[in-house]
Amino acid sequence: MKLKLENLSNISGGIFIGIGIIIASSVLMQGFKDVKNANKTIEVKGSAEAKIISDFATWGGYFSVRDANMTDAYKKLEESKQKVMSFLVKQGIAEDKIIFDPARVDAQYKRDVNGVNTNEIEMYEAVIDFKVQLQDTTLIDKVAKQSTDLIHQGVKFTSNKPSFIYTKIDEVKISLLADAAKDAKVRAEQLAKTGGGKLGSLKSIRQGVFQITPEFSNEVSDYGYYDTTTVNKSVKAVITSQYALGD
Repeated sequence: MKLKLENLSNISGGIFIGIGIIIASSVLMQGFKDVKNANKTIEVKGSAEAKIISDFATWGGYFSVRDANMTDAYKKLEESKQKVMSFLVKQGIAEDKIIFDPARVDAQYKRDVNGVNTNEIEMYEAVIDFKVQLQDTTLIDKVAKQSTDLIHQGVKFTSNKPSFIYTKIDEVKISLLADAAKDAKVRAEQLAKTGGGKLGSLKSIRQGVFQITPEFSNEVSDYGYYDTTTVNKSVKAVITSQYALGD
């Protein structure tokens, strides 16, 4: 049987249309697969920790005297100042490292039978604050602990808590962030492998807060923690990384 020319043309067109549909379907299915894979991600946290030793310290306190006569109060305060200076120098602190604030004097008034202040001055209290700043953190720690000896010398002395800091913390942070990012990638690779997937490209990375705590402490805060109470510290960095996942 002979086919007419127009029938042959219709058959050929149908074949080409069928092939086109098959190709389009294949491309479309691949597109769906790509979109599906593009939406598959994994998010992990990475951390890194280092031990640091404080290299700068600040410590201080104040001393005071009381007297009914203002002039005598200043005189007694000067005597206490000399005792404080002598104590600190004997402990190994240079005079030029000791900063004394100007003296301040507060008048204390007598009270009546009802406990209300009157206009009559009963006593003057004179006070001097001082501060010491050194790179020798061990010396500051020792002096602060032994400063109660001043009380035995008759000085009305109050010690503040020493503050210990590490001045090169920014350098440590950069190194820890790099290590934390590596830790996150290792964790992501392990999780992807366990799930039968393959780790893809890095989608995003976020830096968390730094935690500077006393050595061996687990104390942390959502807003970051910066310890100044101890010489030996631990600093920890945390980052959050998101990776694409493939089959």
